[in-house]
Amino acid sequence: MLHAPLLDQLPGLFRNDTLHHLDKTSALLLVALTTAACAALVLVNIVKTRYLQSTPWVLSSALRRTITAAADLCTTIALVWGALSLAPQMFYQYYRTIIPGLPSQWVTSWITPGELLTLLQLQQATTLASLATGVLLLTLLVSFFLCWVALPVRKLA
Repeated sequence: MLHAPLLDQLPGLFRNDTLHHLDKTSALLLVALTTAACAALVLVNIVKTRYLQSTPWVLSSALRRTITAAADLCTTIALVWGALSLAPQMFYQYYRTIIPGLPSQWVTSWITPGELLTLLQLQQATTLASLATGVLLLTLLVSFFLCWVALPVRKLA
């Protein structure tokens, strides 16, 4: 169900992406797996942030709120760093189920801060995976901003 005109509009360097070498069912399952993993990461991040915001300690002063927001941002970055570092292993295991003969091996390495910053620059994406990762990072940053600045939990009177 991949839309042919949409695929035609993708830049040429995305045409050689691994996704395009899979059959339609495997490609759709890969997109579903990616979407579910991204949605779970965003949901966990929002629930974590909202929980931290609602604790009485945070609601009692502006300084405590600022300290907690900074700690929450660090936790969000650590969560993203861990998830993005382990994601290649999850996808490799998926490829092992659809491509016979792939050996069992560890394929991940820890992402560097420079790689995280590069992923945020969407125009430098060289694969669909790096583009999706950049969009995920931006989504997490926007959700963090919305939770702490635009939609803060208010202290009940």
